[in-house]
Amino acid sequence: MDTILQQRTLTNGGIVKAFEESFQEYTGGQAVALSSCTAALHLACLMLFRPGDEVILPANAHLSAANAVELVGGTAVFCDVQRSTGNIDPESVLSVISDRTKGIICVHYLGIPCDMGHLRQICRTHDLKLIEDCALALGTHYDGRHVGLWGDVGTFSFYPTKHITCGEGGMLLSSSFDLAEKARSLRRFGQQERYGDIQIPGLNYRMTEMQAAIGIEQLKRLPVFLRQRLLNMDQIGRGLPDFERVGGSYGVSIFPRGDRNELKRLLLNEMVETSVYYPRPLPRLSYYKHKSRQYLPAFPNAEAFSDESLCLPVGPHLQAKHIKHMIESFRKCVSHSSVARAS
Repeated sequence: MDTILQQRTLTNGGIVKAFEESFQEYTGGQAVALSSCTAALHLACLMLFRPGDEVILPANAHLSAANAVELVGGTAVFCDVQRSTGNIDPESVLSVISDRTKGIICVHYLGIPCDMGHLRQICRTHDLKLIEDCALALGTHYDGRHVGLWGDVGTFSFYPTKHITCGEGGMLLSSSFDLAEKARSLRRFGQQERYGDIQIPGLNYRMTEMQAAIGIEQLKRLPVFLRQRLLNMDQIGRGLPDFERVGGSYGVSIFPRGDRNELKRLLLNEMVETSVYYPRPLPRLSYYKHKSRQYLPAFPNAEAFSDESLCLPVGPHLQAKHIKHMIESFRKCVSHSSVARAS
């Protein structure tokens, strides 16, 4: 790190390029390093959509995807997810397509790949663009191809809790060299080169050399991280076979059949921290609730994930003894809570 700090360029330099090349080698696509996954989503929407366009995305997702659509003048239109995977439901997508629909954003929930074959067919039939939100899915493949390369653009997150981290940061991935080059320009004010001319205005979404150096080392360790994550996920599945659950390399969402919030509190007392992906369906957030004419009864599965499920961690820092404690605590807390009475 001292060597990096002694360099003249601390942002978007040679180490960033080296990180992009490593990411490209791992995934097989054109990679553009950025300041965050939100930046990648924003640039993807800037490149693919225009004001007035409608873009369909799951009601159960991080709000950054919907915000990216709105920030380019588009309209986020929500659809339901599959109860079995937490992923966007292709049939629900079909039910909300209109003459103004120009694209779909799918989210690979907990690292579980969406049904990309079905989604690509929908996009071909209706001439739609496709963005893959891969924030929870680095290392995930669908039919032999890394996620993020099935659509026009894929977006990845390097936030501290993700599969690898740079402290903060993101990556835009595409099979299209032209889209990748356009994103490289947009991340630096719209300029192809420093102090160069611009064709369209861009933003400052550059990654620092320090972040990229961390990313390079993290990417080297990714296979080990993924192996441990999948082992932890399998251990949770074996330890809690009698509960409905959805599991991937990012976590295991469990439907405990009762007061989820009480169970969450009890588990915290046992030193087991849990999460909810995601705490509120997007149509329930004030901005989208007031703007959209879609209402929550239209998204029963997305609402169930938000209101009923509890996500247990599977991160590589967790050892077998930690997972064992988590399972034992889960069963203990269920038996002493209203979850048991509701079962």
